[in-house]
Amino acid sequence: MAFATPHWVFTSSTTKTGRVLYRVTDSLSQTTSIPVDVLPQILPQPSLGSLSNPSGMVIDNSGTLYVTDAFNHRIVKYSPSGAYLGTIGSLGSGNGQFDTPWSIAISPLGDFYVSELGNNRISIFDSNFSFKSVIGTPGSSNGQFNLPESIAFDDEGNFFVADTGNHRVQKFSPTGTFITAVGSHGIDAGQFVNPSWVYFNKSFLYVCDNTRVQKFSIGTNIVASSYIGTPGMDY
Repeated sequence: MAFATPHWVFTSSTTKTGRVLYRVTDSLSQTTSIPVDVLPQILPQPSLGSLSNPSGMVIDNSGTLYVTDAFNHRIVKYSPSGAYLGTIGSLGSGNGQFDTPWSIAISPLGDFYVSELGNNRISIFDSNFSFKSVIGTPGSSNGQFNLPESIAFDDEGNFFVADTGNHRVQKFSPTGTFITAVGSHGIDAGQFVNPSWVYFNKSFLYVCDNTRVQKFSIGTNIVASSYIGTPGMDY
């Protein structure tokens, strides 16, 4: 399978057997759908330490920096001084693989949680970045995701996910069990338009929501408290 300078890749479809197909368009405008596991054989591979759309990062207790290298479908590690240390993962849907890893967070127990836009799931790794499990499948039911962008932990190890494409935030227990969800598509208090980021601090959850930041109190239920911001541009 030959291409004249392949330059654009996007998700096309999933076969009945569960194989993810991607559509590759080359510089001569030839378009072909191919299985995900064939991509590394035909596309230019990233160099060591290079980044393509770094979308999230986290620092562990030793000072090591982990960056979600989204369009290279991997995590890149750097020392506290910025020296390249290695990469984790490759393009795919298998355990330990990634499809557009978007954000990364560390749990109170030291595990790494990585949200994946392409696979619509959260991949979980231990403190040595050995694969542990995944949470979520594509969809809109409880515990499913549509473009999960961000993860935040509360003090008890529960975690919140900005389920961007479903216009909601989901809450899970430390073991990954779905607890509750808040939000629907809209502009009223407690509603969202593509919520993209979540942050937890002292019993409050903050959510970046299109043109505003919403604040929620966390108890038995997640209750909208206030919001900051209005639509507009100021140069």
